Amino acid sequence: MVQKISAKGMPSFFVRHQAIILGVVVIALYVFLGWQHIHDPFIHVSEDTNGSNGMAAYNWYRFGIKDLKGGLVVHWLPEQDFLNGKIVYYAYHPSGFLLPTYFAYKLFGIHEWTTRVGPLSLVVLGLILFYGALLKIFQDPAKAFLSILGFVLLPGSVYYGKHLDMQSPALGWALITFSLFIFYYYRQNRTHLAAFLISAIIGCFVAWHYYFILLGIWLVVLFGKFGKTIIHRKAILIGLPIIVSSFFNRSGGIFIFASKWYKDVWSRFDLNVTWYWMLAACAGGIVFIRNQVRAIEKELLAPIWIMPVGVILVFQSWSTHPFGPIYFLPIIGVFIGILCFSLLRRFRVYGAVLTIIIIVVGGMLSIQKLNFFYQDFLILSQVDINLLTQRIAPSIKDKELCVGQNDFGLYYGGIIGWYIHHQPLFSPQCFEENGDALGFGLLFRGPREFYQQEAQRFLGTGFKLDPNDCAGLWCLVTRSR
Repeated sequence: MVQKISAKGMPSFFVRHQAIILGVVVIALYVFLGWQHIHDPFIHVSEDTNGSNGMAAYNWYRFGIKDLKGGLVVHWLPEQDFLNGKIVYYAYHPSGFLLPTYFAYKLFGIHEWTTRVGPLSLVVLGLILFYGALLKIFQDPAKAFLSILGFVLLPGSVYYGKHLDMQSPALGWALITFSLFIFYYYRQNRTHLAAFLISAIIGCFVAWHYYFILLGIWLVVLFGKFGKTIIHRKAILIGLPIIVSSFFNRSGGIFIFASKWYKDVWSRFDLNVTWYWMLAACAGGIVFIRNQVRAIEKELLAPIWIMPVGVILVFQSWSTHPFGPIYFLPIIGVFIGILCFSLLRRFRVYGAVLTIIIIVVGGMLSIQKLNFFYQDFLILSQVDINLLTQRIAPSIKDKELCVGQNDFGLYYGGIIGWYIHHQPLFSPQCFEENGDALGFGLLFRGPREFYQQEAQRFLGTGFKLDPNDCAGLWCLVTRSR
């Protein structure tokens, strides 16, 4: 039996309900942190996908999921194109991750906050169940609380927890499935087995990265000492491969062992976790490995480290995105919790002081990193959004705006369509597709020859530039039609 931290001297109500109280506190903290900047325009790093995926959910809202066949249309879809069947789908991954945002749009309207609250709600639900699963595994509310707190205090958990791309919903649903598996393990009845398998089926519609949590669970059931004691072991070993093979669209990466890749991945960890929390997690990992936790804890927690390792090895290119380490955040949080709990158990008062210092210092560094996310790591500015909503949107029709090229690989079509409610075109194809009807152009500002040549392309076809229309990242050019 795990030695629990003494509750002597605590109010009896807290002793009786400490698991619930600690859970409510840590989940409320995460919701509070996640709600910060939820009303911001789509100007922060990685929010080009908030625009494009928000646009896909918006199209579902306008035309219906059934009529769009559940597909992703990541640009503004003109009604005439829909009626004529001229629908271009983005077909690289499942679309189920859009459903929470779609329902938020239906209930509360089209806003930046409803775009973000969809994935945030799924992560919160996953965290609630994950906390319950850790209570089962650790058999100690303090240890479960510290593990969830470790996750909550990571800057990447807060910033990307409300990010509308496949990774946040995939993380949330992976935590749900993992937790339902743990609940099944401790009950081992058909009701819990059915709940677990149903969640696995639903998860296959969320995102392809989700499949790696099923792989982790399957490996534990197949090879684990405790996994071999499961009553319905054959049903899981046979059922999970059938579920995965029925839905998985094969995709992956090539193993590229290059120093640049490792440097890129480390920089993403520093962004999402900070070096400080990484050191704390490594220390907790050492405690975890050196037989200072029960064998059953090691085995049952295996899926939440197998999943991120599988993703980062198979999808190496994807892992270099700013949000690349997101699937590591739960196990990092657990390792931080294990470290803090071991300090409390071994050193009591001094351990409590050290734990408070670790949390306070780490929290301060996380706040600094979040300020960087929200204030400095930007892909647009508020004046660019004002340009879209105040200058362009009131006086434009579909395919009358041409967006200049950029050399940093971001797709702004979703953000632009989401704000102007019309379909933009893109240079240089726009001049051939709808050249005579073009009335507006958006040029990216920059001193390099690339942007100067792009500006000449527009100015050479009759567009005029007013210096007053240059602010933020874009310059607006216009011409008479």
